Amino acid sequence: MAGGDNIHDGGGHEINLTEMQAMVREEVAKALEASIPHHMEGLQASMREFIRQEFANLRGGRDGERTPKKVTYKEFVACKPSEFKGEVDPLLSQRWITDMEGTFETSHCDQEDEVIFAGNQLCERAKDWWELLRKERGRDGVKSLTWAEFKELFLKRFCPQAAIDRITEEFLHMRHKEESIDTITAIFYDKARFCPDLLQTERMWINRYHSMLNAKYREFLTPSKCETLAELIDFARERELELKRQEDRGEKRKVEKETGSSKKGKFSNSPTKFHSSRGVKHCTKCGKDHMGDCSTRPLSCYKCGKQGHLANQCTSPLNLCYNCYKPGHIRSECPELKGAGFGGTENRSFKGQGSGKKVEVPKPKGRAFQITAEEAKVTPDV
Repeated sequence: MAGGDNIHDGGGHEINLTEMQAMVREEVAKALEASIPHHMEGLQASMREFIRQEFANLRGGRDGERTPKKVTYKEFVACKPSEFKGEVDPLLSQRWITDMEGTFETSHCDQEDEVIFAGNQLCERAKDWWELLRKERGRDGVKSLTWAEFKELFLKRFCPQAAIDRITEEFLHMRHKEESIDTITAIFYDKARFCPDLLQTERMWINRYHSMLNAKYREFLTPSKCETLAELIDFARERELELKRQEDRGEKRKVEKETGSSKKGKFSNSPTKFHSSRGVKHCTKCGKDHMGDCSTRPLSCYKCGKQGHLANQCTSPLNLCYNCYKPGHIRSECPELKGAGFGGTENRSFKGQGSGKKVEVPKPKGRAFQITAEEAKVTPDV
């Protein structure tokens, strides 16, 4: 080695140190460049394995089995399960059971917690029954109670057979009154849940529903033309709309009749135009409207003898004689009767001299006042 910059190899050659360092760097760079793809593949494989393991842990562990996660009561209540107050009603009790089972499925509740969580949704009378059951069974007995066993005890208490028989009887005598089709259909389905023996086929459903409807629906619906109950219900809804339209039209006519706003009324109060086209004129003789010449006879007063009014309308102080029909005197003062010897009161009843016979005044003759049908029509007081 001379000057510190040269190196002697074993063969007597002299190598410069700077050149040797450059050669080493070049060889190391070539080695790294050749090994980079291999290291990258290993790194990528390691990353893929790491990611796979993490996903496997999240999904249940390395062995692929799901690690159960404990559902808390807070998570269960977040699904908003319904409460039950203890009504002895088959419909309400079975609805609550169905709602609870749906909440168990939604919240992924553990089977061992189902009874405890459901018991906390009981209140009032149902809560009293649940507390009594817990005292009878004890803490361990309630924990070991399965949902199927709880449901059997629950339905036996709040859905007894007597209540089911009552609903079946109501279903057999069920009749549609004034309810809407949607309302009576909902009631029909609710009661039909407890009568499976009466509704085993689709045809039995159709016939039972049709027989339950109101007469104003049944007479317009033919059940034999319907293949399903849904078709019959749709026809019933169409009939309901038609009845509603008829009712609205009837009320509209009634209002128009009361207020006089109907179009027909505008032409009913115009008799002048109607009569004038047929030659009807107002008569000045009788005061009425008629066609042709007036056939009314003039009115005569039998009190004063004048025409144009009747005796009850007469204002004349003169009286008409019933014997000669002349005004100015009455029958007892009639000169014709006096000339015949029957005028005064002294001549009405006397005995003839020398004969001894009683002379009687003849009785007055009755009078009849005749009036024709035409006169009766134009006379206002007949």
